[in-house]
Amino acid sequence: MKQWGEGVRARRIERQETQAQTAARLGLSVSAYRRIESGCPGTAVGHWIRVLALCQVLPALNAALEPSLFSEGIDRRRVRKPRAGA
Repeated sequence: MKQWGEGVRARRIERQETQAQTAARLGLSVSAYRRIESGCPGTAVGHWIRVLALCQVLPALNAALEPSLFSEGIDRRRVRKPRAGA
């Protein structure tokens, strides 16, 4: 998360924006945006998605998480624990 935050900060600086300007574009408070740049792991996922969309990296992330990546070789049947005393 810290590395992502550093990348977000670099993109903001490239755009020559203040934290307040970028936060306003994202509809976030400045403190929430600062937590993103610092890589705070408790930052809401929705906030991260907004930032990643602004940085135009969501298409690459979506491609990396294609359903086939997770579905191959997975047995989707529910696994039940044996009952006590059985």
